[in-house]
Amino acid sequence: TYWAPESTEAAYRWARNIGADYLEADLQISSDGGVLVMHDGNMQKKTDITVHPDFVGRENLPTSQFTYEELMKLDAAYPFMNTEAVIESGRNRAGFKNQHQYISTLDNLINIAEGKMIKRDAQGKRVYTKNADGTYTFEYENDPTDNGNRPGIYVELKQPANNPGIEAALEKNLNKHKWNIRLKPESDTRQFVDGKTNLGNTNAKVVLQTFVLSCLENLRDIFQGELPTAYLLSYTVVY
Repeated sequence: TYWAPESTEAAYRWARNIGADYLEADLQISSDGGVLVMHDGNMQKKTDITVHPDFVGRENLPTSQFTYEELMKLDAAYPFMNTEAVIESGRNRAGFKNQHQYISTLDNLINIAEGKMIKRDAQGKRVYTKNADGTYTFEYENDPTDNGNRPGIYVELKQPANNPGIEAALEKNLNKHKWNIRLKPESDTRQFVDGKTNLGNTNAKVVLQTFVLSCLENLRDIFQGELPTAYLLSYTVVY
């Protein structure tokens, strides 16, 4: 995130290619069930929602109050491109603005880990179909910059109270991509292959984490302890 806007396609493709073991993501959900990569409780610090004319009066709402079609309007590179230190150091590369950086999804994350990138039309917009049941089918293509690293994903489920159904939506996505090792175990145990990261091809391909006990319990019930899962704790030191 020093070199590219946080949690965007640009950052994740970069991380994969430099050999990151895992792509880390904080997961929330859209009102139509899309699993999103978003850290904060709202999108003020991570997008241009405070200056976007289509979102006046809705800046403080969580992602679960928006459809993913609405969220695709937002620019996830905006905070990075307008940070003084980034501008002064020249890290605000024109490409981050010229190629719209969407709020990422779990679907993006897995496809990027597998060596792909978002498929875009001639205007640079992502190619997708909205299905009759309200779900989306997004298109991807092979990334010409892919150099063979295959990271896993290290995901934190955020604020389940604001994101009802996030655990089941996570399972559905992992099943779709055959990344749920409970249903499809992997036989490969090699962390590296020919000097390239290989965790995305092993039983360690997905690590789950949460600060919320009820969420931890839901993950246990869904995955039966077969996916590595961390219970996160925070503490304050008082002197």
